[in-house]
This record gives sequence, structure tokens and C-alpha cells, in this order.
Amino acid sequence: MITSLRGNVIEKTPVGAVIDVGGVGYEVFIPLSTYEALPDNGQKVLILTRLVVREDAHQLYGFATAVEREIFDLLVSVSGIGPRLALTVLSGMSVEDFGRAVRERNEAALTVISGIGKKTAARLILELAEKMRGVALQVGIGKDGPGPAPHEDEQVIAALISLGLSRAEAVAKLAKSRSKLGASASVEELIKTTLRM
Repeated sequence: MITSLRGNVIEKTPVGAVIDVGGVGYEVFIPLSTYEALPDNGQKVLILTRLVVREDAHQLYGFATAVEREIFDLLVSVSGIGPRLALTVLSGMSVEDFGRAVRERNEAALTVISGIGKKTAARLILELAEKMRGVALQVGIGKDGPGPAPHEDEQVIAALISLGLSRAEAVAKLAKSRSKLGASASVEELIKTTLRM
């Protein structure tokens, strides 16, 4: 089992990266949160991985943090959730927001993610509510208040998409604006800051 890679970033995109380890380039599929954490091309990196073996391929999925990887493992343990959809979930919301949505049984927060319908959201909550307790403690869910409301982030993302950005671009830009302005920023402030950036 390949659990991590230490090497140089050769190439990175919002959905994947190539890491050079001793002259061998490993293709790794990643969520947007990991893309944001990766250094520039040519820089050294340690990326945590999960190897998924299928009949037709062996694929590596990479994560910036152990919590992200743990959430990925929990997601793919749910019936009907494959590795690609698990990455979509991790790209669509932070691990804190995902844990909060599951804990509070907030199906609406989960269905804003592409590929997650009502039935899938209900299944995620049913199968992961208990399993998420330990993860919630790791990421500090519930310690400092509720944080930004998922529907506010979705309003910003929808506005950015209407201006011509892809969802992946909108989510990445929103993450930068959130980190700059903080959790209390309003939808209007986030949109203005994102557009300026």
C-alpha cells in the first residue's frame, strides 16, 4: 500500500498532480483543498495518499492532511460513493463543513455538491453520523461556533458561476477569499473580494 509520496511537484491542476519521487512521476488525483495547499512546480512536497485498485487501473488519490484522507476513506465506505465522487465532496466543502452537515443531519447542505442528490445525502448521513464523531473532534467542529453557513458559500459560488467561472474555479477562489476575510464575512464582501482577486 502506498500511503505517502515525498518528492517534487512536476505539475498540478485543481483535480490532479504529478509528483516526482526518485525520477518516477506519480499521477495523483486530488481535491481542491489539496491543490490549494500544494507548493509551486519544482518544490518539495509530502502528500498523503490512498491507493485504489480496480480491475483496469491502480489509481492514487492524494491529500494535504490526514483528516482529508480519513474523510475520503469514510466516504468511499458508503454504498454508491466511489473515489471520484468522494473527491468531489471534498472539493465542494471543507472537512469542517462536511462533518457539521453530517452531524446536524443537514441534507440540504450536502445536496449542493454536484453528484449528491437527496437519496445519496440521506445515505451519507445514515452511514457516517456515528463514524464522524472522532473526525469531528480532530477538526474542532463545534468548538468555535458554527462557522460560515454552507448556503452562504453556495450563494457566492452561484454568483461566480453566473459570471463564467467553472464550479472548480469558483470554489478555489472562494476558499482564498474566506481565508483572507474570515468566517464572519458576508456574501457581498466575499463576492467583491473574489472579483478583485
